[in-house]
Parts: sequence; structure tokens; C-alpha cells
Amino acid sequence: MLTSGLFLLVFGSCFSIMLTVAYASLGSTPQERFITLSTTGSDMTTRSLYPATSPRVGQGDTLNWNVQTSNHMGETEYIAIRVKLLNATQLAPDEVRHLPSPADYIYEERVVLADGESSVTPLDITLKDVQVFRDSSAQMRAVTINGKDIDELRVSNFNSNSFRFVIELWRYDVELENFVYTWSSGLESESAWNQIRIALK
Repeated sequence: MLTSGLFLLVFGSCFSIMLTVAYASLGSTPQERFITLSTTGSDMTTRSLYPATSPRVGQGDTLNWNVQTSNHMGETEYIAIRVKLLNATQLAPDEVRHLPSPADYIYEERVVLADGESSVTPLDITLKDVQVFRDSSAQMRAVTINGKDIDELRVSNFNSNSFRFVIELWRYDVELENFVYTWSSGLESESAWNQIRIALK
């Protein structure tokens, strides 16, 4: 038979263990895992996305952008920054289902980011061969990105001179041995992308 003093000692010990386990389980809540992506102009602000602060650009003009990425995934990530050129009607990435734009990418930069590390990737895009027609239709035939010529694009826009550069973030999945567009954050899928509109003059 337990004396009241011994009973209190055993009860207090068990209660302390239960509190410790409960606190530890609360403290082990998984943290949100994410990678950020943002695009700025040459001075690291959105004010300098376009020459002369206008989205209207023409053949020979250069867009000087910086793609900023930051890794908060809890481990080192190998990422791909993929650039796509879309007309006014092509599909952008789907934010609800986390699907990339179905258009092919025209340029890619790859970066290794340690956990907590940030990186800035310059994108210098020169409009090498573009044409605007009398009916306001337009065509992007060639661009140069970071010194690489990308010819035979043939991205056309009927009755519009508006185009979009879509910048998507892809990460390398070790199990799949390939780059994937999404990652898991708790019970949900996540993705990151930007788009910048231009109008040909």
C-alpha cells in the first residue's frame, strides 16, 4: 500500500513525464517548407523592369532583370530557373493545381542553394528579331538571353502586340532523378513562378 507521500511522488513524476511528452510533440510540428522566387529590374526594384519605365519595347531593346531565389526547404536544393515566352492567349502556370505552363521553356539557369541561402540570377534579354504588323498583330522570332541566341521562336499574337515572359522555378527530385515543378509543404503542394508582360512597339 502506497503512503500519501509516496503516492504524491509517483503521481508528480508521471504528470511531469506526460507534460514533457506533450510539449515535445507540440514542438515537433513540421515547419513550412518553401522556396521563394521574385523578379526585379537592374536596380533590384520593380521600377526598372522596363527601359524608360515603359512596357513598350522594340527590336534591339534589352531587358535587364534579376531573378531572386531563397531556399527554406530545410536542406540543400538544386533548382532550375526556366524562362518561357507566351503570347496573350497561351496558358500561364495553374496556381490552383500547381501545374506549369504547357509551353516549352526557351532558356534555363541552374543554381544550388544551401538551406537558408539566397541567390540572384541575372537575366539580360535582348529582342533580336521582332515584328509588328499593321493590324496590330505581332511576332517574336528571336531573342538573346545572357548571350545565348534563341532563334526560330515564332511566337505569334493575332490582333495584339502583347507578350509575356514566364519564369518558373523547378527543383531536382532525387528519387525521380529529374526536375519537378512542385514540392510538398505539409499536406499541400506548392510552386513558384512570375510573369512579366511586354508590348512590342
